[in-house]
Amino acid sequence: MADNPSFSDLLPPPVNFAFMVTFLGTGPVPLPNPIDIRFQKVSGIGVDFEDDSEEVQRGSQNDQQQSLRGRPNHPTLVLERGLVVGISPLSIEVKAAIFGQEFNKHNVLVILMGVGGIPLTSYLFTDAYPIRWSITDLDADQNQIIIERLEMRYASFRNIGL
Repeated sequence: MADNPSFSDLLPPPVNFAFMVTFLGTGPVPLPNPIDIRFQKVSGIGVDFEDDSEEVQRGSQNDQQQSLRGRPNHPTLVLERGLVVGISPLSIEVKAAIFGQEFNKHNVLVILMGVGGIPLTSYLFTDAYPIRWSITDLDADQNQIIIERLEMRYASFRNIGL
């Protein structure tokens, strides 16, 4: 008898190294572009809820209560890539934000890819704006690529199935 394939054999769990980040903007520079999608690490995808749940009476019956969860908290979205030397639309806007000019809010789409680059699912972060930019330490004893790190806050996020 032949073994029946399991669901995980038909659709294996996704891997964490196949993804793409796209900025969907409203600013003066049209985004996305081929330079600003090359991130090597994304973190901060998630949500937790404040632990101040509230017990409320349910309906007209005094013996039933319902627990309402607290407000959602979103971690900052952290994007990391090799330092871009030169000009890219995103680096122009981040530098403008660093030096006191206004940063146009963007929707950021993180797309998780499957085998052959086929999109599996995505996460949409709305009205994202930078709150921190940094690069790794410069160290003459190391022979490593300089990593640029961009931390962003956003209004909301949701999982968008593809």
